[in-house]
Amino acid sequence: MTTYTVLTGSAFVLILMLNVIAADHLGSRLHKRFGDWKNRRNVVAGHPEMRGISLENDPLLTYQASAELRDFIFDNDEPGEDRPFLSSPLKDLDDIDYA
Repeated sequence: MTTYTVLTGSAFVLILMLNVIAADHLGSRLHKRFGDWKNRRNVVAGHPEMRGISLENDPLLTYQASAELRDFIFDNDEPGEDRPFLSSPLKDLDDIDYA
């Protein structure tokens, strides 16, 4: 084996490894972009008023409940009262027939 053959083989392996690394990087970026596009398409769902919405920065779409609120909502086993929103706990509107 000559020095030229060894250098040529090493250069070929190096170029091959760089191509694999570049393909992996571009593939992961493409996969992330496709996932973002699919998520945006599902949120927008053909509604023209939603086209300018930024999914990352819109506070209504990115609202995160606190742990206490989530625990209160999901761990609440007590049934609520079936009362109209105009009634009050002071019982001053109980004489109104809502039916």
